[in-house]
Parts: sequence; C-alpha cells; structure tokens
Amino acid sequence: SWLETAKPKVVISHYSTSGAKLCHEAGVPLVQVIHNTYMWLDAKQREELLQSVPHTSLFVAVSEYVKNYSLRRLGLPAEKCRVIANGIEVARYRSSEDSAERSRFRRELGIPEDSFVFLSVGSINHQKNHLSLVKAFALMAPQCPNAHLVIIGPPHEAELVHKCRAHVAQHRLDQRVILAGGVSDAHRYYAMVDCYAHSAFFEGGQLSMLEALAANLPIVTTEIGFAMHFMNVPGIRVVPAPVSYTHLRAHETSLHL
Repeated sequence: SWLETAKPKVVISHYSTSGAKLCHEAGVPLVQVIHNTYMWLDAKQREELLQSVPHTSLFVAVSEYVKNYSLRRLGLPAEKCRVIANGIEVARYRSSEDSAERSRFRRELGIPEDSFVFLSVGSINHQKNHLSLVKAFALMAPQCPNAHLVIIGPPHEAELVHKCRAHVAQHRLDQRVILAGGVSDAHRYYAMVDCYAHSAFFEGGQLSMLEALAANLPIVTTEIGFAMHFMNVPGIRVVPAPVSYTHLRAHETSLHL
C-alpha cells in the first residue's frame, strides 16, 4: 500500500530485506546500504539476505572493507555491489582547536594540563573491543605516568562495562581512565586529546577514525574499515586485526582478548 500511495522512484533500505520482492514486482529499484561487516548474521539471516539479491538493484557498501566482506563471506554478487564511502562534517572537527577550550574541558574531566590523553570513541560492545584497550593501557601506564585514557560511547553491554571498570580498579587507574558514556558533543573530546586509539575487532567505515583525521590527531588502530587506506601515512600506526574478518564463523560475542 505504501508503494502504491507514494509511488517512489527508488527505495533505500538499511539492514532490512522486508518488501524486497514487492519492490521488484512493482518495478521500483531497491538499493540496500551495507553499513558494517555483518559478522553477527546467522545462517538463516544470511540466507534471507541472499534471497533478496534478485529483487535488489544495487548494494552500497560504505567501504572497500565492507564490500570485500560482503562478497567473500555473505556471497553477494560483485556486479551488484558498489562502494560509496562514509563521510563526516569535516569543518566541525577542524574548527574546535581552541587552546582555552582544550584546557577548560580537561579541567572538567579532572585531567592535568600536562597529561598525554588517548581517546577512544564507540559503543561499549564486543565489536569495539574496549576491554582489550583498557588492558593495553594498564600495561603501558607504569612507563607513562602522565598518560590518560578517555572512552566515550553508550554502554550497550553492561557486563563489558563492568569488566572494564573492574580492570581499571584492579590496576588503580581510576584517576587515569575515564569511561564517559554516551555524549552529544564528541568533537569537544577530539579537541582536548593528543592521540586517537581504536581497538575494534571489525568495522564497516568507522566515522570516528575520519573524525580523528579531521582533528589532526595521531592514530593507532587495528587494520579494519578505512585503516587499510592509511597504512603508510605518517602519524598513523596500523596494527594487525586480532581476528580474520572473512574467516570468523562464531558470533561476535565469542571474541575475547
């Protein structure tokens, strides 16, 4: 009824195959946008996606990383898959480099002015692998007494948040590791830190890395998503991903370091 009423020239979907056949029968092109490497899909969900292929005009992947995974692991046809890379509002991150703002925001968080601050942005879930980042920081902390770590992102998995806080407490890093939760002004955090760190097991086209680039921050990241395009760029350190994203057969919640 929606197709008959609206008479769209194209239908764009994200993470939903609902109505694919109806679009095809109505002669309306369907574009499916693939925003991530859908490693969590089970066999039934992958089959549903493949059944929608004949009714889909185009699959748009947000990065080459996503396209490669979708072809090799999900079985999407190469002739129907194109890359339109994720983008950000660059000016928002380049315009927030005021030194007074940087100092004021550090005071708000209780971070000394002379500290070297790492930032990680992303929802607290298995995919983002924040527990590994906290563990890595704890190993480094004794040699870098002025280092701090700030993590922002909504706590989607309470158990992981608890494990992160427990590891912080175990190593007496309560004053140096800040789990700030979800925020609406992430650009302020980029402006007050010294380095961006990303530890995720896998990504699609991570906006946070683009934001860190726009903020002119050094970056250390696992080789995921957009990282493949910055392997030899000064100021960016790309380390091997802890798992092979094309060979993993288990659910993402089984990933641990």
